[in-house]
Amino acid sequence: MNKLIATIFGRMLSTIHLVVILSFIAVIFNFHESKNSLVALLGKSANNDIALFGFFLLYVFFIGSLSTFISMNEHLEEISNALKKKSK
Repeated sequence: MNKLIATIFGRMLSTIHLVVILSFIAVIFNFHESKNSLVALLGKSANNDIALFGFFLLYVFFIGSLSTFISMNEHLEEISNALKKKSK
């Protein structure tokens, strides 16, 4: 069951990475085309560069934490399997 959950989360993370990276590229491209694109998205009082960097930073921390937990789960499963084989 844990392997299934780790596989599902791994695929979700890959999909989320792809969506965020493509969105990040699209937002930057639109921002250079029209300086008002992020203002419409975030509000007139938002500082566009800082807001975009902040969203990206939050994404990196959140997804980085999830990736770390999934990696730890996979390594712990390998260790557990090795210990089970050794004890038999």
